[in-house]
Amino acid sequence: MASPLELFRKKQKVLMVPLTILALFAFIVMDQLTPAQFPPIAGMLLFGFVFWYLGRDRGKGTQFAVVGIVIGFFVGYLYIPKVGAETVVTSTAGNIDMRQYQEMVQNRQIANQFIMRSYMASLTEEEQQRPQPPRGAMFGFGRDMEDDIILEYLFRKEAEKMNLIVSDDAISNYISRYTNNKLSRKAFQETCQQLGKTEGQIYDIFRDQLQARLAFQMLRPEVSLTPDQYWNFYKKFNVREELELVALPVKDFEGEVPAPTTAEKKAFFETYKTVFPGEKGPGSPGLRQPQKVQVEYLMADYVDTEKQVPPVTDKEIAAFYEDNKETLYKNNTIPDLPAGSTVPTAPELPAPA
Repeated sequence: MASPLELFRKKQKVLMVPLTILALFAFIVMDQLTPAQFPPIAGMLLFGFVFWYLGRDRGKGTQFAVVGIVIGFFVGYLYIPKVGAETVVTSTAGNIDMRQYQEMVQNRQIANQFIMRSYMASLTEEEQQRPQPPRGAMFGFGRDMEDDIILEYLFRKEAEKMNLIVSDDAISNYISRYTNNKLSRKAFQETCQQLGKTEGQIYDIFRDQLQARLAFQMLRPEVSLTPDQYWNFYKKFNVREELELVALPVKDFEGEVPAPTTAEKKAFFETYKTVFPGEKGPGSPGLRQPQKVQVEYLMADYVDTEKQVPPVTDKEIAAFYEDNKETLYKNNTIPDLPAGSTVPTAPELPAPA
């Protein structure tokens, strides 16, 4: 009995050609396909190969292959609605099927991967040794993946109702903010290539994520802290020690202590008369006082004093002048010019017309 593989061994050289083409197509082209594009392509390849094989012995392999490609395309196209058609989430804002859900999960992962890779690309070699990931820039609402994706969908629908638009400039500013304006154009393009996305696709993904985040920030309730919470926060950062004190009136204990005698007072004075209070320890007694200044001053009223001074007579004025005219009132003598010098003269004025 002949082996089922006898046909493949017999036609090995012929089958290696389409097998090589299929391998190249699988490794190069199929990695770039989305799930929605895969069924038509797979149908075209499968039916094209089968029909080519059936028509090869008749000398019409090419014609049969073309027919198979057309049939495979339509069969694959009819299969597309079945992929991801199952509804996974039902809401008043709309339903999410499996294909949409998987696409949203993939976009979320791509957005966060782009943030991490672009952030690392913006760092220097020294900074990359101790990076601090930009957690605040990562997208998400702090839930598990399924609930998080549903929230993103709902908030994006609310953003559409509110006519919230995220421009390209807003996306560029967002990327510049978490990279501290250090991401170069070349590093941005390389990051897009690493993720297998174009720059436009990255911007569209970020647009959806930022739109949902903006709606969340505008719709979430503002929770204000109470004064007691603010006080507790203040004590947490500022209070270093806590003391519990009770005030005890001294007069309640005076009767239990006998009054000191004169000899005790004198001995106490002699002991502490040269000691300052607290000198020998906190709260220790002391009677010595710090040095003080005794000041005496006289204040006179100017108006009253002026009235007691007699008026100055003309005789006193003349006498004062004669005594001081040589020092106070005599004009200074102008010195003579040096020999050979001339007195500068003013320029002549033009004659009046």
